[in-house]
Amino acid sequence: MSINLQWHLLDSTLAEAFERFLVSRIEPIAAASGHLRNLRIANLDWGPTPPEITVLDLVAPFDDLYAQPSACPPPPPPHSQPVSGGTDQRPASAPPAAPPPTPAAHTTVTPLDALGDAVPPLAQTPPAAPKPPQSIPPSPFDMQATVHVKFAGDLKLDVMCDVGAPVLGGALWLPMQVHVRSVVVDAIAAVAYLHGGSIPPSRDSDQEEAVIDPRVCWALLEDEEGRGANIVQALHIETAVGDPGKQRLHNVAKVERFLIDAIHHLLDRECVWPNYHCIVIQR
Repeated sequence: MSINLQWHLLDSTLAEAFERFLVSRIEPIAAASGHLRNLRIANLDWGPTPPEITVLDLVAPFDDLYAQPSACPPPPPPHSQPVSGGTDQRPASAPPAAPPPTPAAHTTVTPLDALGDAVPPLAQTPPAAPKPPQSIPPSPFDMQATVHVKFAGDLKLDVMCDVGAPVLGGALWLPMQVHVRSVVVDAIAAVAYLHGGSIPPSRDSDQEEAVIDPRVCWALLEDEEGRGANIVQALHIETAVGDPGKQRLHNVAKVERFLIDAIHHLLDRECVWPNYHCIVIQR
């Protein structure tokens, strides 16, 4: 069974909210690398082609989805509120960057050379936090679908940042522009609808009855061999390193490889179950 999406309803407000979400998740990776700073994301265009979504199975929602996340980001535009959750919660704030290594005598490390091992491994992330207690009441309207998502569209996105590396006597930083012009995605995901409901107060409490709004939760699923979601099958990137109006390097393979590796790390760390994200539907 396939699902038809009203793709045209994805407007600039949602695009700006998604840009802020990407910055909040990519900035820690950039800061930990020590070679990227001043990250900005802008000009997101969803493109005219919607993804193809096929429903593979209908099951009961994962039990962990009924646990209220311990922390939520600031609310975005009205009528929707994204919530990050999961048993493998990680802070959104950037970890302190390690001091840059001092180059050996007569050695010059360029910004592009430094990108070779810039993406930090997932093993350096903090240990998983304990599960919070269940706080979302089950409902007979709750359901979860396992879906196959395929997307090959002209999604556009501009990323600006400074790329740098230590050199003798200081650091060399150059502006970098990255233009994403198309992406091909193939993934298996779980999408759950939790209807929410009312939670009566305890007998000894003076609090009023708590109302839990409905929410849609989603997560990428590992493959049959237990590997992370390698969902980005193709990504067309145009890069430019250097000051505008001066000599610039275009479409540098090392930069593009670093960005693709960072995307895969981000998806594995933030979106593969037991990590998940929710959109709260305000009543």
